[in-house]
Amino acid sequence: MAIGYQAGIRNETRGLSGLASVISRYLASTSASRSLSLAAYAAGGEVEFFDELDRTGMRISVPLWAKPMLLDQVAAYFGVTPGQQPDLLERARLAALESAAPRRIEDEIRIALLGSHPYHHPSAGWASDLEQATAEDLIRFFNENYGTDRAFVLMSSPVPGEVRQRVQELTVRTSRKIPEFVSRLANAERTFRVVSGDPAGAVIFAAPVPGVFYRGWFSALMLDRLIRRTVPGPPATTITPTLDPYYWRLQLPVPAGKFAESLEENLLQEINRLQFARARVDDLESARRDATGFLNGRSAVEWFASLGLEGRRQEGLQWVRSFTADDMRAAARDLLIMNRVIVSWPPKPKQNTVEVESLSPSAAVSRSDTPGWADVPLSPVSAAAFPSHIHPEKTHSTPEKLQSGVWAAASSEYAVFLSGAEVSGVPEGDRRTGPNGTLWKFTAGMDGNVVREFQKYRADRILVLAPRDGLDRQRALWSVFKSNERDAAVIAPLGRIANIDVPALIVLKAAIDRRLMEAGWWHRAALKIDVTLGATLDIEATPEVRAKVQEWIQSLAASPLPEPDLAWAREVAIHHLDRILPDVQSILWQRVPDYMLQDFETITAAHVQDVAKLYF
Repeated sequence: MAIGYQAGIRNETRGLSGLASVISRYLASTSASRSLSLAAYAAGGEVEFFDELDRTGMRISVPLWAKPMLLDQVAAYFGVTPGQQPDLLERARLAALESAAPRRIEDEIRIALLGSHPYHHPSAGWASDLEQATAEDLIRFFNENYGTDRAFVLMSSPVPGEVRQRVQELTVRTSRKIPEFVSRLANAERTFRVVSGDPAGAVIFAAPVPGVFYRGWFSALMLDRLIRRTVPGPPATTITPTLDPYYWRLQLPVPAGKFAESLEENLLQEINRLQFARARVDDLESARRDATGFLNGRSAVEWFASLGLEGRRQEGLQWVRSFTADDMRAAARDLLIMNRVIVSWPPKPKQNTVEVESLSPSAAVSRSDTPGWADVPLSPVSAAAFPSHIHPEKTHSTPEKLQSGVWAAASSEYAVFLSGAEVSGVPEGDRRTGPNGTLWKFTAGMDGNVVREFQKYRADRILVLAPRDGLDRQRALWSVFKSNERDAAVIAPLGRIANIDVPALIVLKAAIDRRLMEAGWWHRAALKIDVTLGATLDIEATPEVRAKVQEWIQSLAASPLPEPDLAWAREVAIHHLDRILPDVQSILWQRVPDYMLQDFETITAAHVQDVAKLYF
């Protein structure tokens, strides 16, 4: 489900920037948004807030059975206005101001290519504008641009009649019409040589593209996919669907020891070649498949539908299907003759530095002595009741020792855990590395090449995880693993939490996560169970929020969770187990290899209380 408004940075046409960013943060912190977020989290789903050029809102993914948990808050989301909650609006302004750090290179590109169009504003706005924006400015901006005539609700299943009725009963708010932007920039190539603090150098090529109402945008999409395939580098490109003209961006890394100028020249030659040489058939078809996949992807389908442009997406798909090699040459020609911008900088030379630390007590300033807007929690919101549903079958099993000495178990995804810190180098891949070990994750099953990469380690340091339908193949592969008995690493598992207390820790985490979401601190703190750090609850937060989290845990140590809150937290733990299962299984296995994970239904309030007392 996606809900929001057809309004964003594009609507900032009256001087001040950052107003859309403030409204986005305001909408994300209302009680309706926090209730939706809490319901999605409780069901094991995901929530994403978006603050875009043409849209503002939130995207929610939950299992189908959890849909009723969300429906009551849909109309409430559109019913709130900033004029009703001035304190919350000021909190949102300060949050936007906090994130309005200048990004000089991107700012230069946007200004050069977009001129005075509101798109040239940074996503969070200019700090100077946010500092002078008043409540009256923000309320007027909301009233002018976030009317009910610009609200949208998208669902992957039919919208219930009662939801339609509640939305239709909202007080009608009409938005102002945005005048057509008529300013035009003269064609002029711009090249910037900048000094960057990044250790790696880069070359950025940016050129304007029309909005999605024109074929030129879909031509740029095809060219983008061809460049990704044919230009060496590899290039990182970005193309954004927009209502008004925006820009396409390509970035190439400059390796150490290379010059940015030579890479820039080679890039221009590659793009220039595309306008004179017809693309190979296989490259053209690959670009067509990628462009079609992009337009049929979830994000693009949602974007076009939320702005009422589904017909334009279908027309674009037809244009992509008929796109020829000559069309590709024309797209490359247009790219080169447009008002392009090139920015480059060399890699930063490695140099020795001297750090100076003051030993004077007066140099240290404690933030806790000066609490700010973010240190005050918002009022709690009610948790939606769980509809009747059936939990899926357990995906995990107790680890077993293979004849090679490697351990294997059924899990929610493919993963390999290497116990103990590793200083000699670990195989590349999607991995997390910490003092307690390294966890790799794989989208598909591990093959013989992966197995061979791990043969420099002792077998008893390795736990292999795989879904049940792929476990037999992994068992066969890893049964012939050749252990390196010269690996003399001593394994000393980190973390104080005993295996028997790990399930109760997960329930405790769910209870604290709820309080963070209710307080509006979901994006200022994160509680993690991470095997690479050991058997502990990692709290990533500002000092003020961390202190509050510790206070909440101490309150659980002083008095047990009420039964309704315990039942809610146990249910949430069940819904989220598959996400953290590889970490949990690895933590348990590292201490007792064949340990069996306790069912969450058997966790008592007294057990959660004991965990809060013992470890925090």
